[in-house]
Amino acid sequence: MQALQGMGDGMKVWGMFHGGGNYAHPYVRDDTEYFDSLAKAKEEFLYRCRYDLRYPCTGKDATMTIWYRDPREERDPYPDRLLSFGPREGLRDEAV
Repeated sequence: MQALQGMGDGMKVWGMFHGGGNYAHPYVRDDTEYFDSLAKAKEEFLYRCRYDLRYPCTGKDATMTIWYRDPREERDPYPDRLLSFGPREGLRDEAV
């Protein structure tokens, strides 16, 4: 996890995890979580997809939608970033 250090530190973000095709689609109002930094959100995404027993059967199509403002306070929240896995199963962080 050392590669994640320093990326997005100090910038609070809100994220919504979706475990892939084996999971129901999440809802912004119910499933949005707060993270202290973008690095913490990335770390949590990787942990849930690879190790966390609370999220079994997460697929390679798992994603985490990221907002820089609380999306529950927006009328039509549009995400700022999308975390997913790339073709070689590395973490992909895309600006959307």
